[in-house]
Amino acid sequence: MRGVDFIQVPTTLLAHDSSVGGKVAVNHPLAKNTIGAFHQPKLVAYDTALLHTLPDREIAAGFAEVIKHGLIWDETFVSWLEANEEALQQLDHDLLQETLLRACSIKVSVVSEDEKEAGLRAILNLGHTFAHAFESLSGYKKINHGEAVAIGMVGAALLAEKMHIAENISARTRNILRTYRLPTSLEEDLSADEMIEVMRRDKKGEGGKLVFVLPTEMGKVKIVKDVDEKLVREVLHELKGGE
Repeated sequence: MRGVDFIQVPTTLLAHDSSVGGKVAVNHPLAKNTIGAFHQPKLVAYDTALLHTLPDREIAAGFAEVIKHGLIWDETFVSWLEANEEALQQLDHDLLQETLLRACSIKVSVVSEDEKEAGLRAILNLGHTFAHAFESLSGYKKINHGEAVAIGMVGAALLAEKMHIAENISARTRNILRTYRLPTSLEEDLSADEMIEVMRRDKKGEGGKLVFVLPTEMGKVKIVKDVDEKLVREVLHELKGGE
């Protein structure tokens, strides 16, 4: 049925992100999201009652992408999520509706300016360069996407601080993620060499260089090319519990 119109009906909180923007891809052993296509849905229909059927771990995973949208675009949304975390984790109907509308609206704003990821759309990958390495090297089984993104966003904040792109941003990033019951350190015993090799194959990469989306302040990010491998290794060491 190639090329037919379709409607997205997300049944998880995490899917609010992928339902908008028309990007589809496969989880390949070598790297995540490097093989795929763009085909926009005609409509996204979200029945939030379905979210009440999800286990707590899946709800938390979905909030990772919600928080990401605030971190890349709107500091006031981050503050709003911090203020309403208790009710949101209880899936309060009205607050959840507003959360999804605000998060999806940010995604729409970015995608409408750059549908095929020629530039701006890459900011949606905050934390994902780290996350995709965690996921692919764990076989897409031990750590879910939201958890990997949460740890990756902490990694991005730490890297930004080391590069003097941002100041005092990792602590607040960690705190909001922990509040939403997300991990902020890497428990899996993954090789730094292998993780960096996967990062060099990231779809944002150019000529094997390490490219990251990094925060400059809460609610703003930029794409940084040719990042020093030594600093990435330092961040991986810290994420794995090193000092």
